[in-house]
Amino acid sequence: MNTVQISAVFRQQYLAEGPTSPVRPIRVAFPDGDDLMVVDTVLGPPDFSFSGDSDEPQCELSMFLVTGRVLRVDPAAGVVRNVLPLESRSSWLNGPVTLTGMQGTVDDSLGRVGIDLGAAAFQPVIGGIDPESEVLTEMSTALQTYFRTQSTTYPLGEIQKGPDGLSGCLAPSEFDFVVQQNPDRPGDGAVLLLIRTSGSGGTVGPLSPYPLPEGDTAALLVSGELLFTSLIAPTLTQEFEKIGTTFTAEQQSDGSYRINGSGGTLDLGGFPDPWLGQPDIPYTSTDGADYEDVTLQPASFTVASDGTDLVSTFTCSFEQYFSMALNLPPNGDPAEEVGKIVPGFSVNHCDLDGTVTTTYTANADPTTGVVSFSGQTSCTLTPDNKGSGWSSFWSGTTDFLPDDIQGSLESALQSVLQQVTLPDVGTFALQNLLFPSEQVLQLTAVAVPGDLTLTGQVESVLTVSPPTVTLTPTGQQQFGATIAGSTTAVDWEVQPPLGAIDPTGLYQAPGTVQQPSVVIVTAIDQADGSRVGRAMVLLAPAPPSSDRIVTPTALTLTAGQGYDFVVVDSDGNPVDGAVCTLSPPGVGTLEQGWGTGQWIYTAPDFVTQSQTVTISPGPSGAAATVQLATTATVTVTASSTTVSPGGTVTLTAASDDLDRFTWCVYPTGMGTVTFTEGTATAVYTAPATVQDNQSVTLLAWGSDDPVGCGWCRLTLTSG
Repeated sequence: MNTVQISAVFRQQYLAEGPTSPVRPIRVAFPDGDDLMVVDTVLGPPDFSFSGDSDEPQCELSMFLVTGRVLRVDPAAGVVRNVLPLESRSSWLNGPVTLTGMQGTVDDSLGRVGIDLGAAAFQPVIGGIDPESEVLTEMSTALQTYFRTQSTTYPLGEIQKGPDGLSGCLAPSEFDFVVQQNPDRPGDGAVLLLIRTSGSGGTVGPLSPYPLPEGDTAALLVSGELLFTSLIAPTLTQEFEKIGTTFTAEQQSDGSYRINGSGGTLDLGGFPDPWLGQPDIPYTSTDGADYEDVTLQPASFTVASDGTDLVSTFTCSFEQYFSMALNLPPNGDPAEEVGKIVPGFSVNHCDLDGTVTTTYTANADPTTGVVSFSGQTSCTLTPDNKGSGWSSFWSGTTDFLPDDIQGSLESALQSVLQQVTLPDVGTFALQNLLFPSEQVLQLTAVAVPGDLTLTGQVESVLTVSPPTVTLTPTGQQQFGATIAGSTTAVDWEVQPPLGAIDPTGLYQAPGTVQQPSVVIVTAIDQADGSRVGRAMVLLAPAPPSSDRIVTPTALTLTAGQGYDFVVVDSDGNPVDGAVCTLSPPGVGTLEQGWGTGQWIYTAPDFVTQSQTVTISPGPSGAAATVQLATTATVTVTASSTTVSPGGTVTLTAASDDLDRFTWCVYPTGMGTVTFTEGTATAVYTAPATVQDNQSVTLLAWGSDDPVGCGWCRLTLTSG
């Protein structure tokens, strides 16, 4: 699939299910000095792009952070130092992707195929954090560990056996993804899913030629090695079992494959059939004039591609005797006039050269996707001794064989060979690689230039457009729904119920947006409720409209804590010479830093009640808002201080000022913690295997005012 389509498929998958779970935020902790940094976020859908460097075609994956926060906590003191809200317009995960597939097993389910986020090395970009900060490097490592240990994947589909089973040679043994750049369109490319099967060594790497023709968004290729070696050759050998011809495939010098048949005897029967023994009727015979079937052996029997179709060519050369009973005159003997003398019979023979050609055109069933081959057969038999006296005596013509005899032989030979059928290709990839239910694989053009190639489109059954839109408070967007490009009547829904959508598909954003949120717009076909399409609305606070902006634009600080702010222009570049002021003055301190546009704010040593201060770069600039928050004491207790591999521990957080908590495990990947959002209890589950005894820290925090965090330490035992 091309980049646009792969991103569209993943977007639909995200809207339907999200990465592992659509409503479960990703929470990771990592050290920064004596403090712990905690990332609490929800990822947006992935978008793919390709490098323009033809020497190193590379797939890049970007996911914006929809909402969330980054906290700096001191677990020893139980203090939340600051809380940085994430701004979706300036917070991303970017990185080159090593696309991987999950291993398949040949049983009831042959395997699952998906994009494993743990195989990517993402570099975070977080608005309000210095891009050169070591914090982002540590965050990248923690997120990658989380993705890897939590098996965070975007599933492409599940491969299962079809209703008629699966040929042994098509059983998948390995899945791989590779990226291939379009040689004619820099910046565009395809994501290739390569499936190695038990019937073929296969190819791991880019394909030649580039597999997506202009205008197509999807292609499927079955390797020539698999097609010829494991499918066609065994099928032909089985079909010719009674005849005794065996077929093997061999690779040619140009890399293509050809099938060669050898051995066997073809019995065409006797002519005419039946022969009634009447005089003056020629028939196929032995050299002794006995009635006999025509039998021949192939001189060659091949199946190869002509660039588009498959062509089988059968050639033969054989000697054939023909006889005819004679009405002899009373005193005459025709022995001196015709070849061999048999009392009452005339016998002669000729050498025949035959060629039978069948062109097989591949066709794809639009419903099942199964590829079948239909053949057109032609046959010629050429005798080598036209114009003999015997043939003139026999048929009154200068051709050795009368038309009816030659036609009968050609029909018999063609009849036998045109019954040869090539196997249908009903692979798991065609029938059962199930993209999300809203996606349909429509591969209609089929050819066999060497590999079996199918090309076409991956399209949504019901498409909602535009697929993604960002709106600020009171914004509007008109959505439309189509099926196969034609408008259709649908019912509209939005979840969660932020804003509203009318029966025409006009969405109205709410009047206020406190923090970024994702709204899923769903269209349901009125004629068939199983047809569903989705689009995404990202609701965001109105962006600052100024050429001088203090970043981060929002921050929460507790008593005595400081933060480095930077004044930037509308493009995000630091502004030299900006003078910032604090309002109200005297609530904390504001000092100019050493970096360009840098200003350092430090909260008061004591914060007894919640208060808001602003840092402004001037009358026309966009100020930053700092929430000064009071702190709360949080105590975390555990039902046990030790846990064995795979075991669980119940955790409880308590505070006089807080009753809603969020939980996280440190180090990242050392087990999981599950809880109902905002509750005071959670359950920790240890990893299934633990190499050595080690400690894990369970954090609980409340990020509303007041803010507070608590922790407890558990010992993981190795057995």
